[in-house]
Order: sequence, then C-alpha cells, then structure tokens
Amino acid sequence: MRNHVASLAVVAVTGLSAVCACSLPASFTDDTAPAGWERLAIEGVVITGPVAPYRPGELIAAGRMDGRECVVDLTVAGVDAGNGDATAKCLPTRSAPRIPSATALSSNGDVILAVEWQDMADATPPAVWVGHDRDLSRQSLEPGPDADATAFVDAATSGDEGFVVGTTPSAVCPHGAVTAWAVQAHGLSRFGTDGPCVDAGSRSPLHAAAGDHWLLVAGPTFAPGSGPSAGQPTQTWFATADDEDWATTTWHRVAQPTAPDLVSDVVVTADGMVAGSRGDRPALLTVSGGHAIEVDVPDEPLDAVAPTVLVADPGAGSRPVVLAVQASSGVRLWTQRRDGWYAVPGPPGHLTSAVELEGATWLATRGDDGEVTLWVRRRTATDTSPPAYRAVGVTR
Repeated sequence: MRNHVASLAVVAVTGLSAVCACSLPASFTDDTAPAGWERLAIEGVVITGPVAPYRPGELIAAGRMDGRECVVDLTVAGVDAGNGDATAKCLPTRSAPRIPSATALSSNGDVILAVEWQDMADATPPAVWVGHDRDLSRQSLEPGPDADATAFVDAATSGDEGFVVGTTPSAVCPHGAVTAWAVQAHGLSRFGTDGPCVDAGSRSPLHAAAGDHWLLVAGPTFAPGSGPSAGQPTQTWFATADDEDWATTTWHRVAQPTAPDLVSDVVVTADGMVAGSRGDRPALLTVSGGHAIEVDVPDEPLDAVAPTVLVADPGAGSRPVVLAVQASSGVRLWTQRRDGWYAVPGPPGHLTSAVELEGATWLATRGDDGEVTLWVRRRTATDTSPPAYRAVGVTR
C-alpha cells in the first residue's frame, strides 16, 4: 500500500508510560537456566509483557525501566558471540505519553502503533497510538465496544502495511464482527466491509498476521447467517482488496480439513501458518491461497491450563520450522529437520513469546510471581546432530 506509513512497528497494549532515551547495559547469565539457555539480565529493566523482533539486532518488549513503564528497545546485536554487548532503552525517546503495558507486539521498522486495551465493562472505545518511535499521537478506535464486541484485539505488520484487528457491533453477528483498520499516512482507515462473526463464548483468542497485501485472521469465527460449529471451533479467514485504501475489502474463508480448538499464533511469510491445539495436543496448519494443510507435529501432551504453541520461525527459505510449546512437562523448543522433529527442554515458567533472530532463539516465560524472563539459546554446530531427545510423533 504505497500511501501507508513505511516500516511499521505495531504494539497492541494495555497501560504504559514511555520514558527517557538513556541506555542500560545488559549481561547474560546461566544462573537457574537449563542446559543451552542463558538468561538476559538487565539492570533496572523489568519485562512485563511479550517480546517481538524490531530491527536487525533489536527486540522490543513491554516493560519498565528504572521503575517507569515503557516499550523497551533491546539491542542484542552480537549476542551470538556471547559478548554481553546488549543494551536497553525506552521508546519513545522524544516525548512521554501514557501508553499502557503491551499485550501483543508486532514490528518491522521505525513506526509504532499502540492499541490501548479497555476493560470490557468500560464503554470507552479502545485508544490507538500511531507514529514514529520518537513521537506518538493518540486516536480513538471507533466505534466503541458493545457488550462482547471488543473481546478480541490484535495487530499485524508486513512491509509498509500495518493493521489493527478487533471486533465491532454488527447487525448480523450477535457478539460482533471481525473488523480491521489499515494504518495510513493520515492515521487509521477502517476496512470497507466487516469480516466473519466472532464467538464470544470461546476460550480461543483471535490472532492476525499480514502478508503482501493480504491479512490472515484465525480464531473463534463463523460466517454471518450461520453459527459456531462444534466440528470447526475455530476458522481461518483472509482479507484482500483491489484498492490501496482497503475500501473494497473482501473476506474469504480458508478451506481446512481440521481446525484447532484454540489458536495461539498466526504468522505470514510467503504463505501463512496457524498454530494452536486440538484437545491437549499441538495443531499446526499452513495456509496457501484459500486452502490449509495440516502439518504433522509431535504428539506431545500440552499443558492443560495453557496449551500454547508459538511459531518462533515459520521456516522460510532454507531455515527449519522452529516451534516453542508449553507442554505438560514444561516449555519445549521443537526444530523440524529432514528426518523429523527434534526437541530440547526450554527454560522454566509459562511461555509468552518466541522469536528467532539472527541465529538465536529468544523465549520469554512468565513465572508464578508474574515476572517475565527473557532467555536465549544460540544456534551452534552441535545443533546439526540430534540434541537431548527426539520429539514423539510422526517423522518425515
């Protein structure tokens, strides 16, 4: 979309104040870490939310620096050498508007879009922060919520395009319809047509990701005029448009042989990938055009309370697919190789984020005390041979 803001970083959030441009040094330690993992220790910085790639050699995370809430910019270039050169600073660096703590992050450049999550009982429309990482302005995401109509909010970026995905009241959807706003030079522009209906009674969240002029959405959705299906508790849809402003948007349902009960992640490279769980087992789909194909994944029981499957790397080009899962036995990192899937134990805690960045895997886990810890596992020559154990399940 040529008139859209270029190089967009999107942050879906709930309550944060940005702070100064000062940087703090970071170090790495293997204290309390399982074999192959190191914990990122940053003096004065506490991570409270998700972590996402930002720029080459940089991550962003929701957190606090010196006791003040902000989007933390983590420069981790050179981490693969283990030299501890990482630094941290807060965004934005020029002004300090109040922006709530992030509940989701998606980034690909210089501009930040922040969605301020509202309490479901509050009739105030969600607030959206749009702008460069040095200067953000607040806008209202109209229309406002209606009962469960804003139960789902996510954000997505690709190239020079960015989107806010949520739900709004609908005459044909009892609990609201999927609605998207495109980020443009003058602010936000609502898509010309609403998407599928949402099932507000589902446990599954709604997730979105963007590709080259298309938007992929998966979660508890159903076509207008129908209703939620026990056989298809989640569905996958994508939106396209014939114009640069997305005024001619059309939504298409993706044909899929099976569907996850819960969706925990959606990513897009050339094609799309939907990760989640079915029963207490992982589920993974690849989406190409209007069709989805199920991927054989290890048959490992997932955590009964938080059956999370995250895509750290979708395997574009010659890279392998890398998944992070919250298994019943703890966090696991799975890598797909030519002869099947291999797994290594992950760090302690409950999985919140997974990122593959320049030869290293970054996982964020939340402890029972609510604090989020960032861990890194560097890809080494030993990864070419089978690690600790092979994941149970179908091999290729």
